[in-house]
Amino acid sequence: VSEKVGRNIEVISMNSTMTERSGILEVVETARLLNAASVTNGIVDTSLKDISIYSVNDSQIVVVVPEGADILTIEPTPTKVVENAIYWQPSESSMSFPRVIFKEGEEGK
Repeated sequence: VSEKVGRNIEVISMNSTMTERSGILEVVETARLLNAASVTNGIVDTSLKDISIYSVNDSQIVVVVPEGADILTIEPTPTKVVENAIYWQPSESSMSFPRVIFKEGEEGK
């Protein structure tokens, strides 16, 4: 991935939990990455060029931005946005890695 996007991306932590709820297995995978987004003049861009995320039925992809951030662009269109969390529920087996462009909000300054 680092070679494709042109910056050194490092995994800080990876966590996976499994829970059974009413006969349905819920798997939550959380990855914390260093240098995954680019920052230019205070504008953060999470684009990973043409990298895709592969998912299975009922998968949900979530990108969390800092509280109070001003979101400028979100691609593809999310399923929902709740506070500082942006959700996608892919209808196909893959989707482009979400591109979220944001800057620090006025409240954070």
